[in-house]
Order: sequence, then structure tokens, then C-alpha cells
Amino acid sequence: MITAAFYGLSLAISAFIVAFYVWIFGDQGVSIIQGLIFAISSVIASYALTRIFSSSLPETPQGLDIYIGQSRKVKKVGDDYKVTLDGVDYFVEIDGLTG
Repeated sequence: MITAAFYGLSLAISAFIVAFYVWIFGDQGVSIIQGLIFAISSVIASYALTRIFSSSLPETPQGLDIYIGQSRKVKKVGDDYKVTLDGVDYFVEIDGLTG
């Protein structure tokens, strides 16, 4: 999950790098070099942070998606049909029901 916070963090890291450059070299005026350092370091930090914090785990289905492809017993309740999944009743539509 990559959010705006990761890109904000990369900008903060870039600002820290520029501040460190200003502290070391004493270049207190705004210059093209500072802009280049900020731009390049923000691109590198954005790329690095997304690589570091992105998950390498496979996506696992959640909610009702974990039941896709499984067979369950359907019960008729009045004119409706329901299926029970983990103790919760869900009403379902059945296409092509015969007999």
C-alpha cells in the first residue's frame, strides 16, 4: 500500500539532504545545485521507499472472496435461497435451478 505519506516522506528526506548540503558547504542562497540535489534525491527516495515498503507477500482473498470456487449447501427459505458461511446466513440468487 503506497500512499501520499511515502511520497511526503521522500520529500522530507530530500529536504534533509539539501539542508545537510547547505550545512557542509555553507551555500545559503538558493541555487540550481540545491534544486538538482532536491529533485534527484526525491526521485531516488520515492523509488527506494516504494521498493522497501511494498509487500512481497501474495494477495490473499478477503471477505466473501475466500469462498469463490467452493461448493456449499443451499437451503430454501420461503421463496428465497440462503447459504450459511461461518455461521452467517447470506441470501443468494440461483440461475438455472431445476426441480
